[in-house]
Amino acid sequence: MYGLNVGEKLRKILNISTDIPFRYLNDALSFAVGECWVGKASCYKSVIAITLGTGFGSAFLADGVPVIEGDKVPEKGYVFHVPYQDGIADDYFSTRWFISEYKKRTGVKYKGVKEIAEKGTREYQKLFDDFGTNLGNFMIPIITQFGANCLVIGGNISGAYHLFGPSFKSSIENDNVDIEIVISEMMELAAMVGSSRLLDDQFWAKIKPIISKI
Repeated sequence: MYGLNVGEKLRKILNISTDIPFRYLNDALSFAVGECWVGKASCYKSVIAITLGTGFGSAFLADGVPVIEGDKVPEKGYVFHVPYQDGIADDYFSTRWFISEYKKRTGVKYKGVKEIAEKGTREYQKLFDDFGTNLGNFMIPIITQFGANCLVIGGNISGAYHLFGPSFKSSIENDNVDIEIVISEMMELAAMVGSSRLLDDQFWAKIKPIISKI
């Protein structure tokens, strides 16, 4: 897809007339917009949404509108590239960390997080505890800097929140960070809902200048 104009290509495939508006948004932002519009975060003013899966996605929203610049958010609202320990956040808060770390500790390689949780030995709980603690330590300054009052967690790994959630919450609370933590119920549907909101001309007018800077 490198060098490909996705909008023009899709317009041709779908046979959409040039006089029909064509609007799109990246998956992490679409997920966050959907959650803030009709999801669990809809009653909060300042929201951070993260997706934990193949990669570490993120979005920051104020009154339902993405924030991608300023001194309160990382560049473009992305946290995956923020330095953490011996690498960057994406190295520690994604599926590949679980796979490589579990193999390092046990010598066994599984294909994904769900398989580790279902088939792993007792060592898997320590793995999830460490993941939760690390995620909490990483998110504390980000939450504080943005002044968020709600954190939405989505992505495939969020399905294992019952395993890493206690250590994550403990890490957050030990630093006296007060924030509502919610797990997405809509999951991938949230991104579809968020994308559909682009059809609202008033919302599009707010978000169009932002998209052009991403």
